[in-house]
Amino acid sequence: MSEEYRIPKHKVAVTVGFPGKPDVQMYVFLGETAQTHAGTERPSDLLNGREPFFPVVDYDGGIHFVHRDALSVLTAPADREFREDLFGEEDRAPAEATNLAVEVELEDGRSLEGRVCYLMPRGQRRLQDVLNLETRFLVLRAGTRALLINKRRIEKISPKAEDGEGGRGQD
Repeated sequence: MSEEYRIPKHKVAVTVGFPGKPDVQMYVFLGETAQTHAGTERPSDLLNGREPFFPVVDYDGGIHFVHRDALSVLTAPADREFREDLFGEEDRAPAEATNLAVEVELEDGRSLEGRVCYLMPRGQRRLQDVLNLETRFLVLRAGTRALLINKRRIEKISPKAEDGEGGRGQD
């Protein structure tokens, strides 16, 4: 195929989790430019996209197509999801972001912990408001990892009291 028809992509190692199955190491491909914001494509852009399937390559080089809704969680390097352009072109300062430590219980019994950080308009800054957005995946930061959790697979999510404010502290 001619180079003029190739779309530049970055190969990123991820862990893919399906309900009731062992996690699998795979590679996903992220674009050099995102369709919905400035900068490169993030794992959340890929998972919250319109098309139901996306390609992955296993460590043996096999190509597979994964249905987004079948996933429980995709784990990626945090630096692929959280960058300086995290807040896009928003006029609001990052200091206004809500930053919560949470515990997520999935329908298959798996429990995940991390921090959810989001910018929402005044009056819509509750965790419930973010959970009810139309995006398929909730993004948590867990140290050097980004956990992209399929909201349809969440059984329960709870803020963790850690800083004397019921987890509503800002970092």
